[in-house]
Amino acid sequence: MRHLIVSRELPPAAYAVGGIGVYVANISRLLADAGETVHLLGERWRGAPDERVTERGNYLVTHRVSADQPLVSGSTEVELLRRTSFPAQAWGWNAAIRAEQLVESEGIDVIEAQEWEAPLYYFLLRRALGLGPSRQPPCIVHLHSPSEFIWRYNKWPLSRPDYLPMRRQEEYCIASADALLCPSHYLARQSEARYHLRPGTVTVIPIPLGRFPVVPRKPESSASGAIVHVGRLEPRKGPIEFVQAAIEVVADFPDARFEFLGADTPYRDGLSVRRYLGKLIPPRLRGRFRFRGAVKRDVLAETLAGASFAVVPSRWENFPNSCVEAQASGLPVLVSPDGGMVEMVTDGVTGWIAASQQPRDLAAALRRALCTPPDERAAMGRAAALSIRALCGAEVITNAHLRFRGSVRDGVVSSRLVEPRSPAGAPGVAVRDRSIATLRLTGRGGLAPALRQGVNRTSLGVAVRHAGFEVDPSALTLASKVLADQQDIGLIAGWIAENPSLSALAPPAFPYQWLMNDANGVVVFRRQALEDLATPGADENLWDLANAILAAGWRGVALPAIIGRPVRTVTQPRVPDDAVPAPVERFRAFRDRYPSLFDHDIELQSLLLDAGADLAEQIARISWRKVNYPFHDQWLGLTPSALWRLSFRDKTVLLATALRDPRRSLAWIRTHTRSLGGASRPVRFER
Repeated sequence: MRHLIVSRELPPAAYAVGGIGVYVANISRLLADAGETVHLLGERWRGAPDERVTERGNYLVTHRVSADQPLVSGSTEVELLRRTSFPAQAWGWNAAIRAEQLVESEGIDVIEAQEWEAPLYYFLLRRALGLGPSRQPPCIVHLHSPSEFIWRYNKWPLSRPDYLPMRRQEEYCIASADALLCPSHYLARQSEARYHLRPGTVTVIPIPLGRFPVVPRKPESSASGAIVHVGRLEPRKGPIEFVQAAIEVVADFPDARFEFLGADTPYRDGLSVRRYLGKLIPPRLRGRFRFRGAVKRDVLAETLAGASFAVVPSRWENFPNSCVEAQASGLPVLVSPDGGMVEMVTDGVTGWIAASQQPRDLAAALRRALCTPPDERAAMGRAAALSIRALCGAEVITNAHLRFRGSVRDGVVSSRLVEPRSPAGAPGVAVRDRSIATLRLTGRGGLAPALRQGVNRTSLGVAVRHAGFEVDPSALTLASKVLADQQDIGLIAGWIAENPSLSALAPPAFPYQWLMNDANGVVVFRRQALEDLATPGADENLWDLANAILAAGWRGVALPAIIGRPVRTVTQPRVPDDAVPAPVERFRAFRDRYPSLFDHDIELQSLLLDAGADLAEQIARISWRKVNYPFHDQWLGLTPSALWRLSFRDKTVLLATALRDPRRSLAWIRTHTRSLGGASRPVRFER
């Protein structure tokens, strides 16, 4: 087979390589050594300047494309995408163009990419719209770390401008993939529930061990070695909770020492995680905690060889390399139950599994580990090395990948859950007239009068443009082809030139369409989709119309092309009102009009409410019980007056939530008691 693996994290990468990059390097070498032809597509930068490198007897070929220079001379897409709130997609655009070229020139049989940063988004989007090559090899999306899970467990601010476009493009890739792959059953089941997949849809193959150097263990290490945490100092990876647990336990074990290997990351209140931990550790104990930062692979191997045991106390993990490599070095590992670590570790045999990731349970597991005699710890480490090689060894993983990829190539394995459904009015026959009429929306009288102006009843579509915008004729030609070829598409949005913030970076879809409008500026509607709806009222706008068409079952797409431009005038054209987040009145109207859609995506909706504490407070009064606020910390944005207005039942639920997180509850109380002399302001927590 001929494989193509796409990843901007391909080593050497322009940023620190994590588990995704290690996996890509390992699996590509294993497949090439098995006689498979593997093409890799990574980022071209000064540390990796060559466009093409061939290795392993021509079985491993690396291609690189830039993130800031277009592949096609004169094209503007890369520059447009670099100026958006999600600049990483500029590389994804170049990667899509090069991948299409490789599909044609190299006869690629199967394509793989991770979901993180959605590197396959534009390839899959162009393929779905009939814009790619005639050959369409199946695409595998490998679930490593969806951004929404990373954000949630790091408690990063959802208001970061790159979050929503990245998350939405990842969701599109997951939904559009021909097959889904994941290293752990933990994330596979979590993803099936989150993305409404059928049970068993995601194929599970652990990551390969690869070429990790194993240094002979020192005889005294099990008795006197340090306890090692390997991984970025990232909140999600649990260093904060583990340090809290260690502080509780360390007084009873005077010889216990702790080493942390991994790069520092920003935290909150102007502190990094490392500096925050430094303030957390009492001065008398600081000498027993050593933070070494990022280290080279040989230093890591030496450190593990001299350690007593390792810890992976993550809030959330997939199938961490740190746990695989620690076990391979002959170490037992103390882990939290919140990740694929439980699929590698057998409690009391190859390590210790804490009851939960909370400090008290990590402390209990740490006591068990420290009370284990050194000889027994050494035996557990030997058992760990044998078990991880049986699970992640080169031969077993290579054979599993060959079987899986062969099945994907042959169409035996597929993640296609729901075939595109056509609304009741979809024609299902060839369309003769592919013309698209154009209507100008002036803002006076709404859409109803415009749609009654005598639109050509034989045209395929209608392009509705706001005053202040002009339609790009070449985009209409492209939109006409899309509507003719894809008969379940009811509306098409696209990029607005000269203002990338208006660009449709993901297809218009629920629930995102509730609070923002991706169908804006210039939108192409299928004429039949318009006719199938009741006559719009005089007050309806593009947001109303797009919602109605999507709710009727038609699909929305984002054309990866410039569909409109602001008209050049003396003053800068004002952004239409439809482009801003919908006010509470629109939210309430959507809930009343489409209750089943509202309930279907209610948990996802709660994340959108983080757009602003004021909006969250108002919407909380509309549907407090439906939205799982405690899980997403939305209650933290409510003022005391808003909490007082809740029903007794809701106050009881909120009290139980606050008791489960006393530190943040006290922070909320301190913030609001400081404002008793004046207007109470919502507190914003760093996530």
